[in-house]
Amino acid sequence: MLVEQLIFIIVAFALFVYMFFQLIKKNDTKYVPILAIEAIRNRNRFYTNIFYR
Repeated sequence: MLVEQLIFIIVAFALFVYMFFQLIKKNDTKYVPILAIEAIRNRNRFYTNIFYR
């Protein structure tokens, strides 16, 4: 179960980075704060799964 969660988190982070750079490329920056909050949430989930299991 831990492996599946780590794979999901890595894929979610990769999609986030891709979407972030696509939005920056299109100069559509109104969603950047929302994406930053998502990155913080995913980072916390990643650390929780690695260090507290």
